[in-house]
Amino acid sequence: MKEQNDQKLSIRRKRFKEYGARKVTNMLNSLDSLRSFAQKTNYDAKPDELNQIIQALRKKIDEIEKVFKNDKDEKNDFTFK
Repeated sequence: MKEQNDQKLSIRRKRFKEYGARKVTNMLNSLDSLRSFAQKTNYDAKPDELNQIIQALRKKIDEIEKVFKNDKDEKNDFTFK
């Protein structure tokens, strides 16, 4: 029985490392795409709007951290004010 549990744990651990690395890499690449908003030659974003983006990202990171610590998950929601 213990051996079976160890195998399941090993499979879940392997899956976490594989998918976790891929998901984090994809997210980091998505975040990199937001950098283009800082290029004034491409966009006319107001500083307040850029701050709203940063605040939304920080809020989501805080929510993810809470979930990792077994707290409640929250709904995705972003609009410019």
